[in-house]
Amino acid sequence: VDRYGLPRVVAPLGGAYAAVLLAMAGIAQLGVSASIPYVVLAGAAGLLAPPVGPVMRGIWASLTPDAAARARAYSLDAVVEETLFAIGPVLVGVLVALSAPVAALVVTAVLAKLGALGLAMSSVDTPSAPRLSVPGRARPVWGPLASRAFRWVGFVMFTCGVGLSSLEGAGASRAIAAG
Repeated sequence: VDRYGLPRVVAPLGGAYAAVLLAMAGIAQLGVSASIPYVVLAGAAGLLAPPVGPVMRGIWASLTPDAAARARAYSLDAVVEETLFAIGPVLVGVLVALSAPVAALVVTAVLAKLGALGLAMSSVDTPSAPRLSVPGRARPVWGPLASRAFRWVGFVMFTCGVGLSSLEGAGASRAIAAG
């Protein structure tokens, strides 16, 4: 986003993310029971999810030069994000109960695409970030991925995410098995 700008990154990611969710809904409607296609599509969805949270924090920083106002903006952002994490599963549960499980994927895909387009088309943009390279030196092709420390942090975050999502999946599976 810092390199290419908000519209050129967030809008295509929102579209790709929505397409993957719709593909997952499509294979579910076809009755595909093998887990591999779902795992592959879920992984693709995770990789393609638009970085709305980090983008918004960058926008808040540029819109609120006053430190107190920025702290309030970040607080509001955190409250909204946590509220979505709390209410989102309830809304999905209601949607699944009133309709079909694929409806949750379709609604999520539509909302993600609309939200990404809305953010990409907004009149605000993230501020230009300082470049990772030192003047006079060639910028590494892999950017921060060239750093061993960055790769380690990424590995830890990935393994924690896999572990937590596996735990959540196991809990849901156990609940289904228990009726």
